[in-house]
Amino acid sequence: LLGADAKKRNSPNSYKKALEGTPDDKTKYVIDSDIVRTFPGDRRFHKGQQLYQRLRDVLYAFAVYDTEVRYTQGMNSVAAMLVMHIESNEDVFWMLERICY
Repeated sequence: LLGADAKKRNSPNSYKKALEGTPDDKTKYVIDSDIVRTFPGDRRFHKGQQLYQRLRDVLYAFAVYDTEVRYTQGMNSVAAMLVMHIESNEDVFWMLERICY
């Protein structure tokens, strides 16, 4: 879907490398602030829960991967929908990357 599989195949180490990096402090602060506002009634996105951590991992990795965009408001909601329906964080990452482009 959206060419995410092809992008993943053509960049086999990009997600892992991005996951190992760390966004700058300002970007981390904005991502962390937005995550707690993502579906506030859904406890699965509360700090310490699995979906919170998965969403954070994907958004941090994307911010490291794409140094031009990093993170913009609204990406949390899009990525959250993907995290709820796709088991692999790497697949979520590539879907988000394709949606942003």
